[in-house]
Amino acid sequence: MKSIFTYAFLAVLVLSLSACEKTESILNGRLTYKGAITGIEYVAANTEIQLYLGSLSGSPFKTITTDSEGYFQFQGLWAAEWHLYATTTVNGFNYQGTVVTTAINGVNVVTRDLMME
Repeated sequence: MKSIFTYAFLAVLVLSLSACEKTESILNGRLTYKGAITGIEYVAANTEIQLYLGSLSGSPFKTITTDSEGYFQFQGLWAAEWHLYATTTVNGFNYQGTVVTTAINGVNVVTRDLMME
């Protein structure tokens, strides 16, 4: 009888501890731009991308640089409305773009690609 209570206590303890775990979402994707003259989509390598919480006003929550293939990843996000924003100049042409996501729920991985025009 004592071992049943011990196992029940341990089960409750494990469930309680796992419920206390902080879970966070990941937002990833690829940054590209549409050529002003060609209309072809190009990779925006090594380009700064900003993440805003709630709206595009104020300072960005996080800023990172895309990799050589234009991929980015923001980690440690919670359920909220997030805005991605990027701008760059290529061969004298200015490109910018933004995308909003509300699909982040604090425990998932969300992919949102961003094309600047």
